[in-house]
Amino acid sequence: MKNALAAVFLSLSAAAAPNSLAQSAPPPDSTTPPRLSFSITNSQVTLRSLDGGLLPLALSDQRQHLLVRSYGEDEGEHLDSNPDPGKPVSVEASYGDGFSRIEVAHIFGDVSATVAADTVLDASFNDIIWGSGATFTLPARSFLTMVAWVSIDGEAAWDSNYVGFERGLISGTEGVTGERFILDGSRATSQYFLTALNPLDEAATFYYYSNLYANAYSVTPVPEPAGWTMLAAGLATGMALRTAARRRLRGTRP
Repeated sequence: MKNALAAVFLSLSAAAAPNSLAQSAPPPDSTTPPRLSFSITNSQVTLRSLDGGLLPLALSDQRQHLLVRSYGEDEGEHLDSNPDPGKPVSVEASYGDGFSRIEVAHIFGDVSATVAADTVLDASFNDIIWGSGATFTLPARSFLTMVAWVSIDGEAAWDSNYVGFERGLISGTEGVTGERFILDGSRATSQYFLTALNPLDEAATFYYYSNLYANAYSVTPVPEPAGWTMLAAGLATGMALRTAARRRLRGTRP
């Protein structure tokens, strides 16, 4: 179980990336630049005993990763960051009029992300990958809740513009239960309420993860020959990681 958090933490970037390659071109008569915005607001994390009393959070292995890219056929800018998970962070990249920007309060806080392509250029690709994770130790007979509003808004909702978001609490101890939330597409709004429950008379471990993948194109991307090998590997890895996550959600061992 020691590697569970790291495995789930990387699952969306491995599994969602293929979605960004199987796209259709925008309508010829469209003049609206591809643009997507994503936000997590009113985030709350609370730990209580089963009798309702508030308890302090016990965390370990906190981590956060950001990748922001904006580029065209000939040049571009790539920013890769592994920020402190407990501090606010903002990362931005731009190419022409295309840009990608993300702001994170901290790994359990609010998130704001914007991805836009440049329709003036022959080819423009902009994306964001964000992941965060931590290990929770829940005391005996307690439960943890995570609540927030999640919104995806696409001004040009073509197939080539996509946002995928996933957040979960994976049980690491037999006899406890966790949940996960998934929202993807180009326009959607939802509130989620995730719970991790420890009914045992001893402490239990839970793995938290949060993943975001968002991209916008001005044209249909075509993978380079070497990219197909990476794509196949990503598909296989993504399927294996998601299978492992489902097993842990059911409280079983691989």
